[in-house]
Amino acid sequence: MSDMVFLVRNDCVIEDMNRSAIRAFGDYRARLCYEALHGGDGLCLTCPVKLIAAGEENEGLAEAKLGGLNVECSYVPFQGYKGDRLVMVVMRNLREVGILPGEPDRRCESDELVGKSKKTRDLRKMIHLVAPSDMTVLISGESGTGKELVADLIHRHSRRADKPLLKFNGAVVAESLGVSDLFGFEEGTFFTGTATPRKGGLELVHGATVFLDEIGDVGPKMQAGLLRVLKNGEITRGSGPGPAAANVRIIAATSKDLAREVEEGRFRQDLYQRLNVINLHLPPLRERKEDILSLVTHFIEKYRKAFGKEVDHIPDSAVDRLLQHSWPGNIRELEDVIQRAVLLTRNNIITEKELIFN
Repeated sequence: MSDMVFLVRNDCVIEDMNRSAIRAFGDYRARLCYEALHGGDGLCLTCPVKLIAAGEENEGLAEAKLGGLNVECSYVPFQGYKGDRLVMVVMRNLREVGILPGEPDRRCESDELVGKSKKTRDLRKMIHLVAPSDMTVLISGESGTGKELVADLIHRHSRRADKPLLKFNGAVVAESLGVSDLFGFEEGTFFTGTATPRKGGLELVHGATVFLDEIGDVGPKMQAGLLRVLKNGEITRGSGPGPAAANVRIIAATSKDLAREVEEGRFRQDLYQRLNVINLHLPPLRERKEDILSLVTHFIEKYRKAFGKEVDHIPDSAVDRLLQHSWPGNIRELEDVIQRAVLLTRNNIITEKELIFN
């Protein structure tokens, strides 16, 4: 079978089809593309026709299972004979070109922020603006909004991308252990007096980036040590002979209001000022619901491959339920809901019954 070609208008109506497409799917000219393929109900998860028709994207590529065929769909803009903007959709049977369903597809492993809302677009611009510098960045936002992902992106687009990204969570490590892990210790530091001298993580990852998650939870000793690193570029190992140089970039994150923590005496003001050079605030998902469908598409693609499922459609009733939920757990909660739904579905459609909220 040769390639199947569709010409689709920006209102998703099929303008024309070639013979191979008609043989495979029937004659759907002058009908809605999603009506022909999905019964006219819901969201086509991987179809970029509207984005390309609107000029927001120049091309697209996706895999799908349509009419019993595993196909690769490529999308490119096309100017019709009337001068109108169309999208040419070319479908190729993957089995005929030697690609079997379920094989890894690296194209789907996006390392960028998912979402099209203005807040997400602005955040994306800021990440690319601050990443190449060595400036300290403070990422703030509720739990589950994606602070660690933003830190990863800053590191990947920085001049230190070839060096490690050391991650430390101030909410889960006791202060004494955290201080020794980051700054190291000298012989006799512990109460037994037998501890072997050891360099800390900040000294071992010279030239790298350090991500300090939940910085608002660290204690006074940790705060003092971090201030020394940010102010003087030095690390002091307990009662050691002298400071060691610290060549690291600091990215910190918090779900707390650090300004209030400073006012109430739980966080050092001088450290807060050093950390808050660039502040990237991640809004909660309830304030950018325009991103929900993009995130749903992203997570379905991620977990359908992981679980070997052929999920490619969500009816309007399920979409409405996702949009109406308040998402107190933010993106992390949404990912959990979609992961569970993909696992539970018995066909290629996620319905309301598979959407289980905490």
